[in-house]
Amino acid sequence: EFILLGRRSAPGRGAGIIDFAGDGLALDEDFVLVAEGEAELRCACCGVPLRLLRGELWETCRGCGLDCCWHCVVPRTGGGVLVCKTCALPPEDREAAECTMLTCGRSLADLRHVVGECEEEAIMSDATPTSSGIEHSPAQLGRMDEDARRLCRIARSMLKSLDVVRSCPSACAESGAPGPDGDAAAQRREHMWRFRAELVAGPEAAHWLLLLAENFVGPEASPPTQVHIESHEALQSVRRALAGGSEVKHEMVITSRGGRCSLLCIGDRLVPAGDGELLLAPLRRPAEDGDFPLPLDLCFRRDAAELLEAEAPLVRFDERLALRALAVLAVAEAWPAGAARALAGAAAAALGDETIFSAAAVIRAASSVTVYVARMPMVAAEAVQLALLERAKHDEGVLNGLYWALRQHEPQSPLVSGSAALRLKALRDDVVAAAAGCGDGAYHRLRRARAFFDALASNGPGDWRFDGPFLCPPTFDAEAIRVEERPVERMASKAAPLKFGLHVRRSDEVEVIQRLLYKQENDMLKQQHVASIVSHMVDMLMADAALRAHLQSLDLDFKRFH
Repeated sequence: EFILLGRRSAPGRGAGIIDFAGDGLALDEDFVLVAEGEAELRCACCGVPLRLLRGELWETCRGCGLDCCWHCVVPRTGGGVLVCKTCALPPEDREAAECTMLTCGRSLADLRHVVGECEEEAIMSDATPTSSGIEHSPAQLGRMDEDARRLCRIARSMLKSLDVVRSCPSACAESGAPGPDGDAAAQRREHMWRFRAELVAGPEAAHWLLLLAENFVGPEASPPTQVHIESHEALQSVRRALAGGSEVKHEMVITSRGGRCSLLCIGDRLVPAGDGELLLAPLRRPAEDGDFPLPLDLCFRRDAAELLEAEAPLVRFDERLALRALAVLAVAEAWPAGAARALAGAAAAALGDETIFSAAAVIRAASSVTVYVARMPMVAAEAVQLALLERAKHDEGVLNGLYWALRQHEPQSPLVSGSAALRLKALRDDVVAAAAGCGDGAYHRLRRARAFFDALASNGPGDWRFDGPFLCPPTFDAEAIRVEERPVERMASKAAPLKFGLHVRRSDEVEVIQRLLYKQENDMLKQQHVASIVSHMVDMLMADAALRAHLQSLDLDFKRFH
């Protein structure tokens, strides 16, 4: 069996690609015979195998010199020369389309290998490639070199895009308005989605998993990918990619009438759009072309919930990433229950491990953690609360830090309300109950501290009630033993807080004076919560090696920068 390939130089001439058997067929000079399996010719734009075209012709683009099906060539603006849809695009759109088509089906390892080979070739530019044993004309070698350089440039750009996302997670956030920033953000999101399996298998798996959770979990996280189908060949390609299911099984590119490319990645799920669910069932199974009137608009959604459920139990969060995971869960109301539970379990495992989250770190983050717990879905909050209570049972400092962080939301909280406030109240009762199992009089010390600060809130610093020693805030690593005799001092700031002192005994038995501020403004809790968030943001920024190196180049100590 042979394949008959026809090239049309003018509309209406030729018969396209025809399967035939036997001989005795009279051929025009524009037709060539190619043995089946000897070559697989594909359209440079849509990727459809040219042998599958029935009664349609193909053409060579006068811009890039690549072969395209007749659906993918258009007259160039300002002249009658036929070019492919990619060459007909504006320069900025053309570059994005070339990036999509040239890298379709390539893995992240492939792109890194391409960049590595180009760098080696640049180093050994004097070497002559003669090992293949195949002779090429200078024009062929020049074209191969140009293609390699173009692929290397695109691969390097994609790797740089991923590096930007790695160092600055907000770089892949949607800008909400059309423009260069919005296009760049969409491309970064697409790159991250394409290579997600390799990213979560690498050394920074926890970081990339959180990025995928922020951008691709939940119905509102990722906008659907709209695909415009214009030809029956493209429709059949989509059917083959779906393979009878609802998810794309291999990467493919769909080129619309305007020349813009839509990339379907592995895992993209076909969802109802336009005609609704009635369209999905027949599209998943092989059917005749006439079943659907063209053009046809399809909608694909990208959701990383299943990936999160599978990978979250395998990653190990550090202190910084665990806090970030809790912040992500605080806005995960619409997440699938399994995804929220999996991420919360990974964060709770880090929160309950003293080698990852020290007692001082839990106390320092208690104000933010309690708010995150109140706002996250209940299926996620359960694991985090259990980890916090377990830490409170074994460490009196953590017990006090959690208790006073929760007391900040009583009698009313400016940050949470409704069921979230009731959840914090129940957690506070659980913390008090955990004090009984902490040992060494922890419950009685907590009760004396509560009586002292309740009297302070009711009567002010002029009427002390000191019934005995208790752990002193804000670090709860020293014991308050009596009130300082020095008169209370009113500060000169706008809110006019009162400063007073307590005699405290440190763990090394040294007695010092700890001075505290009694603040009465209504927005105090908001200020403390914002200050805690800013502190976490600074810690995350300081975790980037490039930023630390930049500060050191300016003779700044990054440990004391904030």
